[in-house]
Amino acid sequence: MTAVKAYVEAGHDINAVPKQIETFITVMSALGWAANREQVDIAQYLLNMGANPNVRGMNTRGEIDGPALFYASPEIAALFLAAGADPKATNADGLTRLQALTQELEWHEEHYDPEGLMADYEGEEIDNLKDKLKQLSNLFAQYE
Repeated sequence: MTAVKAYVEAGHDINAVPKQIETFITVMSALGWAANREQVDIAQYLLNMGANPNVRGMNTRGEIDGPALFYASPEIAALFLAAGADPKATNADGLTRLQALTQELEWHEEHYDPEGLMADYEGEEIDNLKDKLKQLSNLFAQYE
């Protein structure tokens, strides 16, 4: 948190998205970074300092991508939505957050191997995605 406060207090644009240097790196705003790393306190601080939850990042293909909401846990998504995030925002593929999460869940279910070396981990990942999808669906419904 100290580094983030120093960055903001130095007058840097908290809504800026750095230029993409390598095409295999997803680039996001400070708010997107906080969401991606589930840093609730930093996300709240940045919102309090005026961060825009609708600023879009860049995906690994160098395309303008979804806003920070695409990286948010349900807890952080609630903060973003209360601050004006658009629950119907889309990513570079034209998918909303709920559609993208549904697609991710379907991929995991399709490729799940109950006999595989990573079966326990994969099963847990599927359960986590189902839970996240349910929580986000309920949350987004309040903002439609």
